[in-house]
Amino acid sequence: MPPLLSRLRWAAALAAALCAALLWLVWKAERDPRTPFLPSRAPAAWILYPTPPSALPQVAVELDTLFRRSLVLDRQPAQAMLRVAWSRRGVVTVNGTQAAASRPGGNWKTPVAVDVSRLLHPGENLIAVRSTNDFGPPAAWLSLTGDGVSLVTDESWESSLAGAVWRPARRAARPMDEWGS
Repeated sequence: MPPLLSRLRWAAALAAALCAALLWLVWKAERDPRTPFLPSRAPAAWILYPTPPSALPQVAVELDTLFRRSLVLDRQPAQAMLRVAWSRRGVVTVNGTQAAASRPGGNWKTPVAVDVSRLLHPGENLIAVRSTNDFGPPAAWLSLTGDGVSLVTDESWESSLAGAVWRPARRAARPMDEWGS
């Protein structure tokens, strides 16, 4: 076999191996619940409490964050699909009634979907998401869409980490400044 052809085969094999490794890493980040990575998913954003950055080691302790947002509706929707995911575990309430909860042993990266139209009413509605994590900051991802309803997690939500003061939530993908906002 000519040396050029041998080198081309080695280069092709190396390129195929690199592509396979990259695909495996993407799969781990996007789907594997053991990988602490928040997968990007339209139309909402992962949000968390705006804590200041720290270079110090963090103790593994279970923390929870409560996220809340009000939604004003002209009428009760005929259909309103809630899709939600939490970094590890969580629960969602609509107007004080539990609407969805994480599945024990389920993949936290896969959103839970439920129709919440019966829990919504004309006027102000309160959507609250509690996220609990013992392996990093609690985060939440939520999308509520339907008949005259559109709500996603973003910086318009309020958040309280372990009962701390309410602060505007921060998109997880947004870099922290020195003050954590």
